[in-house]
Amino acid sequence: YRYGVVVEFVRELPDLPLIWCVGERIEFKVRCRSKYVIKTDGTVVDNAVVFDKAGKHIFEVLVVDEKGKIRNVKRYEITVVSNYGEAISLVFKTLEKNLRVSKSFTAREVVRVANCRLEKPLTSLEKYVYGNRRNYSRQDFVMAFEEVKSCLRELQLPA
Repeated sequence: YRYGVVVEFVRELPDLPLIWCVGERIEFKVRCRSKYVIKTDGTVVDNAVVFDKAGKHIFEVLVVDEKGKIRNVKRYEITVVSNYGEAISLVFKTLEKNLRVSKSFTAREVVRVANCRLEKPLTSLEKYVYGNRRNYSRQDFVMAFEEVKSCLRELQLPA
């Protein structure tokens, strides 16, 4: 397919959500037979982009023909957090949504309903929310995602 495009973000796991921290270098690879343009509100340097503000950001690859007409668009929403504790919180929200629990449930109640071993992400979440801890690493986020994904797999729910 002449105007096909494949975009891969460099991350620890292929299904890891597109979440990074402010100022972090987000690397990607674009494979395309035609010319393409990258459009984003971040700064693109080589095969990486950096966002200097937290929030949701759009990353687009526009495939163009010889006349400059757009023939294909790949669009991704990237979440940029100011701290990886926020990313762990987002992973927990995925668990809540998949379990369809009441919004009034605490994180501990969600884990009880899930009936899974989620001690590390739960402790991280509580220290972030109640203890005001802010020094989480990307590895903490990856570990929380892996544990929640494993739990959802045990429950046979989509991650």
